[in-house]
Amino acid sequence: MSDQVRYQRARDAKVHLRAILPPGLELAGIGISLVDGRTAVKVNLGSAPAKELDLPKTVNGVPVIYEVVGKIRARF
Repeated sequence: MSDQVRYQRARDAKVHLRAILPPGLELAGIGISLVDGRTAVKVNLGSAPAKELDLPKTVNGVPVIYEVVGKIRARF
C-alpha cells in the first residue's frame, strides 16, 4: 500500500472518528501521526475521559492513539 493511500485512509478514519466520539469528551485536537512506522489518528484530550467511556482503538483498520495533553492555550 502506498503512503498516499495510507494517508487517505487515515484522513477518512479521522473524519469518521470525529463523528462517532461521545459527546462531552474534551478534545484539544485530532490529527494524523506516525506511530511505530504506521499511520494513525492521534487524539489529544484536554482532560482524562470518564472510565466508563469505551473509546475506539481503531477506525476502519487505522489505529487511534489517545493522549491527555491538557487545555491548549495561546502563549504570548
